[in-house]
Amino acid sequence: MRPTLLILTLIACAVFMSPTTLKAQAVMTFDTTHHDFGKVKAGKKAVHVYKFKNTGDRDLVIREVKTTCGCTVAEFPRKPIAPGKKGKIVVAFDTKEKNGPYVKGVNVHHNGGVSNLIVYIEVLGEPLQEEMEYPEEEDKPRHRHDP
Repeated sequence: MRPTLLILTLIACAVFMSPTTLKAQAVMTFDTTHHDFGKVKAGKKAVHVYKFKNTGDRDLVIREVKTTCGCTVAEFPRKPIAPGKKGKIVVAFDTKEKNGPYVKGVNVHHNGGVSNLIVYIEVLGEPLQEEMEYPEEEDKPRHRHDP
């Protein structure tokens, strides 16, 4: 009787655990994972919207989005994205006190894995005016009325 029960259990497992059930997963597919802002004047916020679609066969849940520095922030959907539905992640780079080229990463952690987004930007800012250092009091420039 035991071998029959074992065989019936194995058959039931094979029927109810079909390959599609075992492999059901969320898949985050982006229109593009890279964006080049080009040249941006310092002091402005550069914003880009990354659009994606859940091409998997179960709900996509974004757990967290991490940026590689504090000058880059991201907004993302907090609710699950159903299969076949679309969503967006808004990434903003703050150019305040920046000058020169930058490459920033945004890591999207979700129930289908991790997706990586890349942002390129060249900030055109005024170079910071360097303060002149005077090692000794005598070397300071003097006004005409100074002795």
